Amino acid sequence: VNIGSSESCENGVELAINFDTGINQAVTHLLALRHERIGLINGDPAFPGMARRLKAYRKSLAEFGVTFRKEYVRIVDNAKGCFEEARRHTKALLRQANPPTAILYVTDELAIHAMQALRAQACRIPDDLSVIGFDNVAAGTYSIPSLSTIGVDYVELASACVEELEKLISGKAVPSELRLDTKYVKRESVN
Repeated sequence: VNIGSSESCENGVELAINFDTGINQAVTHLLALRHERIGLINGDPAFPGMARRLKAYRKSLAEFGVTFRKEYVRIVDNAKGCFEEARRHTKALLRQANPPTAILYVTDELAIHAMQALRAQACRIPDDLSVIGFDNVAAGTYSIPSLSTIGVDYVELASACVEELEKLISGKAVPSELRLDTKYVKRESVN
C-alpha cells in the first residue's frame, strides 16, 4: 500500500487524495461570490501532492473559463521557512497592479500564518481578501476569522489503507489506485 507517492506500486494499491473535488468546490464557491482573480500559494510541484493541487487549480479555472495567470501562483520554498515564505508571497501577490481577491493555500497552516501577517497590516479578511486553506486542521476552526478549507478525511484514508492492506495480506485482488475525495468546508474567511 502506497499513500500519495509518485512511485509505482507494483502488486499493490496507491491511495491518493483526489484534490480535484475540493479545489473545484472552492473555486466554484469563489466564482459564485464574483472572485475571478484567485491566487494560489503552492508547495514544490516536484512533490506529487503539490503537483496534483496545482493541476486541480488550473483545471478548475479552465472549467469555468477563467484564464490561468502565472503571476497569481507562488511556490513556497520549504528550505527558506514555509511560514515566512507564505507571508512573503502573499504580500507580493497583493502588491500587484490587479491583485487576487482570493487566495488558496496548500495547507491550513500556511493560510493561518498568512492571515496573522495580513491582520497585522490591517487587511480585513474576508472583506479585503478571501482565504481558503487545505487539510481542515482543528486550528482553522479557532483562527480569527475561522478558516474556510478543503477537508481531507484522514480517518477514511487510514481506514482505506488498513482495508486494502488486509486484502493484500489475504491474497485478494486490489485496485491499482484508490482516490479519496476532499470536500470544501465553508467558514468565515471567505466573502
